[in-house]
Amino acid sequence: MNTKIPGSFPDRFITEITCGLVVLFLVGLSSRIAAVQLRSQDPGHKESARVAGVEFSVPKGFILEKTSDSRVAFMRHNKYDLALFVAVPEKQVDDEYLTVLSNTLVSQLFPAEKEFRWKLLPSESDTRVSQFQTASGNTKGFNAKRLFQTDYITVRVNERTILVGYITQLGEFSNNAKYLYDLKGVAGMSMPGWYAQAHVLASVTGEEYERINPGTSIHAIPMKKN
Repeated sequence: MNTKIPGSFPDRFITEITCGLVVLFLVGLSSRIAAVQLRSQDPGHKESARVAGVEFSVPKGFILEKTSDSRVAFMRHNKYDLALFVAVPEKQVDDEYLTVLSNTLVSQLFPAEKEFRWKLLPSESDTRVSQFQTASGNTKGFNAKRLFQTDYITVRVNERTILVGYITQLGEFSNNAKYLYDLKGVAGMSMPGWYAQAHVLASVTGEEYERINPGTSIHAIPMKKN
């Protein structure tokens, strides 16, 4: 029950004061969120490594593994179905190379999974995160059971072409693997993957981490309609 106190402010003023406090609260909250977003998302350096003569940093939370390809470095996340990679191709980066690389990566991440069909999705955006960047894109693979996607950025450093990226499984928790594969574009993204990809990329190019990733917020992934 609402009781009006004799001699108190009219309801209109109480409402205005309440709204003003809410606005101040929201402004303060938004400022706090903005401050949080400006904090570095760099996972930090764990150890140094090298592949095909290219030095890079392995970020915290990832384990460097041996691979069947001496020109591909593979770093597995210690918790998620996620891995970073650094690839130094000997030939032109074309559809054939990206398909072979994708199969190599998924075989390392999930050795039991075979026979993937890959979609090649070069980026149509002119936005570059690195001054050394020459290309970027994704590959999306499905084998009627699991969906994996790679996110890569190609840079040119010291006259060498280098791909830095990550591979992750998508759609496994929502049973939307086929739906996400059938989407025209990418199936989604991994925030831990991107934060760590930016770390490795910065170590390869020598740029500051915040130059590559000044701060990224989460965007929703389209899901299947019932």
